[in-house]
Amino acid sequence: MGSHPVDHQTPPVAGAVKSHLTTGSHAKLRIKGRGIHRGEERGDQFVITKIVAPKSLDDDDKATIEKLQRKHPLTPRTGPPWS
Repeated sequence: MGSHPVDHQTPPVAGAVKSHLTTGSHAKLRIKGRGIHRGEERGDQFVITKIVAPKSLDDDDKATIEKLQRKHPLTPRTGPPWS
């Protein structure tokens, strides 16, 4: 699976952050040296991702989602295919 970085906007302490396209919701990212200042040192910032789907989808959007669902079927109650 290829790595496709995606830009995320975070609070002003860190600025923009890039992560992989496959990063899911509730993933915890550690950004070294971009946290709060403590004396002469600067701590790490932790970012928890939240994926938000659009509220309205047109027919093309729905067709794209259905195509992805057919290509990558997932049954959450049975667990991931690698388990």
